[in-house]
Amino acid sequence: MAANNNIDVDDEFHQMTVKELREYLRERNQKVTGVRAQVLARARGAKALRLDATTLVQPSKGVISMQRKLVTPSGYRMPDPTTLMIGWNDAFESLPEFSEKEIYNYMVLSNHRTSDTKPMMAKRQMKAVVFYQDRHVHGVALHNIHHDCDHMFVRCRVIPSLPTADPKKSPDHEVWASLSKVTGRVHSANCTCAAGAGEACNHVSALLHALADISQKKKDGLLSCTSVECKWKIPRKRKLDPMKSDDLNLMSSGRKSQQKGTGTTQGTVGIQNGTINKRSMCPNSNMPQTTINLTGFNKKLIGHETKSKCGYVVNTTTVTQAPEPMPELPKIPCIDRCIPDYVDIKSPTCQTTFQNYFDSM
Repeated sequence: MAANNNIDVDDEFHQMTVKELREYLRERNQKVTGVRAQVLARARGAKALRLDATTLVQPSKGVISMQRKLVTPSGYRMPDPTTLMIGWNDAFESLPEFSEKEIYNYMVLSNHRTSDTKPMMAKRQMKAVVFYQDRHVHGVALHNIHHDCDHMFVRCRVIPSLPTADPKKSPDHEVWASLSKVTGRVHSANCTCAAGAGEACNHVSALLHALADISQKKKDGLLSCTSVECKWKIPRKRKLDPMKSDDLNLMSSGRKSQQKGTGTTQGTVGIQNGTINKRSMCPNSNMPQTTINLTGFNKKLIGHETKSKCGYVVNTTTVTQAPEPMPELPKIPCIDRCIPDYVDIKSPTCQTTFQNYFDSM
């Protein structure tokens, strides 16, 4: 009986030409190169594995790219997330640990580009965290796909950079990403915007920053119900409505500094008995005359520690500058790197070495 089965298989494929055999393999996304004996053996194997024909049309570059996005490194073929109607939830307890390291590894170091295998190098898109902070990201949801799949889907909606009052004129971008259920490593992503096929647009970066924030809140135990609304659920309001240039009312940023017929200049501060006269700053203003205590104002400026220097100019020589504080030695920075160093800078040995060096200076 086994011999008869082999004869039936041989008779079926021996009647086909090499071109027909290759078309049979091409329909099942199998390799089509080689001589007749290799193509014939591959066709028999495809039938033994019961591989079904996918499509008779040669897929385009975009289809090939989408197929690559939906195949995990282990070979599992994931479904298209746009076709999954049920199974989405916001139970982030199943979300793996996700940090900004994973964002940098995917947006900059990964080789998931559509055109070639070079690193993504999307450093500018790392600043898209402002999209999440301004509540452009909303509707974040998870999908575990299947218990046999080692990856999961995460999707959201992102309001465009210049939203209009009517969502139909500028609809939200549909964004999704697939990441490992264990390590949290991002495998692929997609967005409906013009740059979404490259898997590293600003909207994808905004989704990843949302996942980093959710993971941090999960780690801190802040995912329970609170009185503060979650940023990834409630979107911002659409208040912008583009106008035509003819409808804009352009105004000067300020009045002329030099008044005609007078010797006064706007911005000059009048000082009398240690106080500043606000009316002298704007001579033509109708604001009531108020005074500012110059001594207290000077103390607040001196006591306020800022990274940038600020000051004021007065037309008197009685005001003296406060002495500059003595510079302090900077503390040893502890940078959380993606790749660990060979030397632990937090160890007592390194701390003692650096302190001795600072003391010698």
